[in-house]
Amino acid sequence: MRLSFYRSAILIVSLFAAPSIAQEKKGDEKLKNIKMSLSLNDIVDLAIQKSSAVRYVQNTDLNAYWRWKNFQKTFLPNLVVAGTVPSFNKATVPVTQPDGSIQFKAVSNLMASANLSLNQYVPLAGTYIYASTSANRAQDYYQKQTTFSGNPISFGFYQPIFAYNWMKWSKKLEPMIYNESQKNFIQAIEAIAYTATAHFFNYLRIQTDFKLAESALKNSNDNLRIAKTKQKIGQISENDYSRIELSVLNAQKALNSAGMLLKNSDFTLKSYVGIDQNQEIDLQMPLNITLFDIESKKALSEAKVNRPETINFERRLVNADQSLTAAKRASGLVATLSGSYGLSNSGVNLSGIYDNPQKSEVLQLTVSIPILDWGRASSAVKMEKHAKISTEV
Repeated sequence: MRLSFYRSAILIVSLFAAPSIAQEKKGDEKLKNIKMSLSLNDIVDLAIQKSSAVRYVQNTDLNAYWRWKNFQKTFLPNLVVAGTVPSFNKATVPVTQPDGSIQFKAVSNLMASANLSLNQYVPLAGTYIYASTSANRAQDYYQKQTTFSGNPISFGFYQPIFAYNWMKWSKKLEPMIYNESQKNFIQAIEAIAYTATAHFFNYLRIQTDFKLAESALKNSNDNLRIAKTKQKIGQISENDYSRIELSVLNAQKALNSAGMLLKNSDFTLKSYVGIDQNQEIDLQMPLNITLFDIESKKALSEAKVNRPETINFERRLVNADQSLTAAKRASGLVATLSGSYGLSNSGVNLSGIYDNPQKSEVLQLTVSIPILDWGRASSAVKMEKHAKISTEV
């Protein structure tokens, strides 16, 4: 039963597929019968629009574009909601008593917290500032009580001292990276157009050679036909007749070779510009070619402005300075000054947090000084120095 069902399904699919295959074959035959006349501009336009090379270039350019957009959004204010919902803890923990002794007590509580903050980077100074409001809820199951605490409003900052300011260097490097990507995109498009032009003229040259080979074979066959007539009436020697026969064989060989080259060139051109392989094409010889003179000074100045190598070299110099600065900052004193000012309170309910809150002030300075690193920091600095020298050379 199941086998007959499968056979019926296959029969139905084949009945529907057969017309579609026939239509596809008819479509291919139509493509073969209709020649597409293409000029040099048409080939270049098709290559820029449909070639596989241009898809890679477009993806690379889009990647650079969204990197640039991401960089532009990095230093805008951002609003963040964070919290813990919930945090349950049931354990025996050590509790320090007023006399300094430690007692282990069982606790069982449920904690929840929420924080809303508006954050902002200050690239010039490398500072991070914020304004926030927060609330915390603690439910003690053993004491059977619930308390609330929080900061109705709080302002704070983090200020690195003697540290590597990644924001300032990012402001220098990212515009250069984006500008370089734009120039690379233009250069890549021009390279695609150049390659398409080379394929176009290569096809024309081989096509001309093929037509010449066809004409040579036709002339050789005509000579052979005349030679056969002369042979019948005894007006040609066997040596001359054999030479004409050999010329026909050579002409046929040259035509076969030219035909193979034409097929390869046809496949290469169609593959590059995205034309169906079954489509016949006829390339138009470009006759209206405008020749113009380019001044060497003008060419040199335009190359310096438009080629990506110039800005690439400048970017690598800045990147080398960035790496050297980061290595130097990491090898010495690093300090961070942080502080906050706001209001805080606690209560038995949520509204109690906002009822006569008290001032909350925090100022803190943290310091980190490497004492023994076995010369790792100094070697990193020397490595970046030599990398910079190599970049400059």
